[in-house]
Amino acid sequence: MVSGKEIILWLLLLPVMLYCLRMLTMIKHLSFQRKDPVLSSRLPSSLSVLIPFYNEEKNLPELLSCLEKQMNIEQFELIFVDDHSSDASSSIITHWALSHPSIVVKIIMNTQKGKGKKHCIITGAEQANTHWILCIDADVSFSKDFLFAWKHTILKLPERKVFIPGLIFPRRVRNNFIEAFADVEQIMLTGFTLCTAKEGKPVLSSGANMLFRKDWFLKSNPFEGNLHVPSGDDMFMLQAALPLGAGYNNDPRCFALTPSPNNWTHYFKQRRRWFGKVKLLKIQGLQSLGITSLLILWIPWINLLFIERSGISLVLTMVIWTLPFLANITFYYQVTLLKDDTQNFFKLALIHLVYPFVLLRVILNK
Repeated sequence: MVSGKEIILWLLLLPVMLYCLRMLTMIKHLSFQRKDPVLSSRLPSSLSVLIPFYNEEKNLPELLSCLEKQMNIEQFELIFVDDHSSDASSSIITHWALSHPSIVVKIIMNTQKGKGKKHCIITGAEQANTHWILCIDADVSFSKDFLFAWKHTILKLPERKVFIPGLIFPRRVRNNFIEAFADVEQIMLTGFTLCTAKEGKPVLSSGANMLFRKDWFLKSNPFEGNLHVPSGDDMFMLQAALPLGAGYNNDPRCFALTPSPNNWTHYFKQRRRWFGKVKLLKIQGLQSLGITSLLILWIPWINLLFIERSGISLVLTMVIWTLPFLANITFYYQVTLLKDDTQNFFKLALIHLVYPFVLLRVILNK
């Protein structure tokens, strides 16, 4: 006779199996076996690179080094928007621009009524002289083909597409556990971003790397009503673009590398900021993705309340613990095919066990 505990375990197994099936359907979108198209030294599309910054003197040398290595950098318009920095950021950029006179560089001050990245994006977009704008953070790095690969992407875009979420990979600095923890989370989010975008229903974006049309941005005003929110420029732009069309870009040359949090204080501060903006968004599927992920993370721990030392309940418990872990690991490694930089299996297992408690703390301490 089936016991009450066994019935509960079977009920817990059902959402786990549905989650694993969903992960398998997304994995099919992570097909990165393709030949890189040859990038011409001259492409007809024009592109402005918008870089808001605030007290980034430590990160700017890496960014500027990446920019000066870009193929035919003279073809791009670089717009740096200073959000009233109190350090030497503007001086560093000015000196760099003077030493590279062939590069079109604009260094402007945030002129909006308020501080913050959203105000900087508005200011920069108004000053751009091109149809398309690529907005990146001042602390990112990228390959030498980064900008030209984005121009190539523009040539392939359908006319109705107005916003393309650029993808990011983590960049390790100290290589400690908290960085590894944040890296695994970021890589999973990158995978979700790409897969949902390829399905035509994107639910995530990153402000560190995103492409948008100037005319659409200035007309739609995606920051109206949310300028008081300290972050979320990327997601509010995605939300505004969905009715018209948000595309995707899986060219690894268009990936930006961004530093991971290297201490728990930084991690929790960043994640709470992310969580705060999610509640204000109305992107179909975003909240359900978060709730489903949290549920699946906690089901293995919940099922321990109903485990027996032998019999079918023990087998069900082992399956409930194993299936989501294998699905997540398979998805994780598939995403990392774009960048050969993974964690070892035992560290991934530890992160998988700890993550539900960390995520719960982020939610409860919002």
